[in-house]
Formats: sequence, structure tokens, C-alpha cells
Amino acid sequence: MRKAEKLVERLEFCRQVSSHKWIARCPAHEDRSPSLSIKSEGDRTLIHCHAGCGALDVLEAVGLDYSDLYPDNDENHSPIIKRRQKDSYNSIVVLIAEDMVKQGKRLTESEKQLVIKARLAG
Repeated sequence: MRKAEKLVERLEFCRQVSSHKWIARCPAHEDRSPSLSIKSEGDRTLIHCHAGCGALDVLEAVGLDYSDLYPDNDENHSPIIKRRQKDSYNSIVVLIAEDMVKQGKRLTESEKQLVIKARLAG
């Protein structure tokens, strides 16, 4: 089964508009008309909610995750995972620094630079 079909079969009011494209009601928000676009592109599946829902929200609403959109054992999804890990790291750096300041601790120059770098990256 193609990855797109795994997603498409879980959506309500989904219809195919071309050989590799579908539209459906977005499961992540109350949707009265189709606002979710699904596209099969090579071995991966692209999704976009025109109302602004995130891909992870859409996937979680139907019991899937990012790995369900990409080929098994393929490097195509690793940039997404790496980006999410980097974003998490930067968020943690900022949170720790904010907590230290709240406790009255002073940040060293190297810690300040690390926080600045993390904020600019996020």
C-alpha cells in the first residue's frame, strides 16, 4: 500500500482530484469544507491544511505520525527529525537559561552566547 493511501483511507469526505492528489476535510479542526491537500510525491506523502493546522496535528488526529508519510528505512525523513531535535535542543537551552535567571543566577558570557544562538535559530 502506498503511503498516501494509508492516510487517505482514514480521512472523511476525501476525494481524489488527480492521480496523485486528494482533498479532504481536515481531521485536526472542525472543517465544513475540504481544506486538507494530500499529494503523493515519489515515495513520500505531502500534506497541507489550508486553514493552518500543522502536519503533526493532522497525523495525530488520524492515529499516524511522520514515519507513515515516508518510505521505510529511507533517509528522506531524517532532515525533519534532525530539525525537530535541533528545535527541541534550542528550546531547552532557552528554558534553562530563563530558569537560571529567575533563580537569581548570572549567566556566563559563553552561556549568554549559547542562548542568543538558540534564540536566533528558533
